Amino acid sequence: MMQFLNNIWVALNTPNETLVNILVIPLFLIESTLLMYMFLIIFNINSNRKQKIIYMICNPFIGIINLHFIPSPFNVLINYTCTFIFIKIIFKLDLLKSFVSLITPAFIFGLINILIQNPYLNIFNLSPEIFMTTAIYRIPYLLILYLITFVICIFMKNYKNVKISLDLLDSLDKKTLIILCINLIVGLISLCIQLIITAFYIEIVPVTISILSFIFLVSFFALSIYSFTRIIKLATT
Repeated sequence: MMQFLNNIWVALNTPNETLVNILVIPLFLIESTLLMYMFLIIFNINSNRKQKIIYMICNPFIGIINLHFIPSPFNVLINYTCTFIFIKIIFKLDLLKSFVSLITPAFIFGLINILIQNPYLNIFNLSPEIFMTTAIYRIPYLLILYLITFVICIFMKNYKNVKISLDLLDSLDKKTLIILCINLIVGLISLCIQLIITAFYIEIVPVTISILSFIFLVSFFALSIYSFTRIIKLATT
């Protein structure tokens, strides 16, 4: 028994990308469910149990397939595309509402990742390669990430002021919608650039820079949400 446990411990401590990919499979369901509930809560989207179950089955399934058969970063692009399609079809939203529902939780999730990844790697003195391929470091990190996301979902559920109805988008004129979409795309590109910098240069980026980057992105996101709500109020008055 002790030898068996020792073998497991050695396997978890040894860099093995295949093992990590296998162990994170159940976590896809957690991540997909958290992000689903996030956009449902923020935008007050009406949904039934059947829609949620279908989404929680389809989205992780595609993510698992992409992880094992499509190289990075193309698998991420395909994941986002498939998620967009699932949101549109399953929850019956139009293109813009589906895009907003996709981008907002992805932006929040990315912000959390930027905030905690650098300190996590510094605390355990890890290189990005060891972090990504060693189960004993990768799995706890993801669980911390999901726990923080879960706490944010609980906060949003109980704090009514953060909730926005997507139906308000229907009251905006075409020019305002274009400005809104451009703003969302710029925000997404900024987030992706920060994530790439974090992934490839985490060893040389000080924690203070990561925190400042996080504050900048949060400020951008908060100002975008504020501007968005102000535009809607002006358009509906």
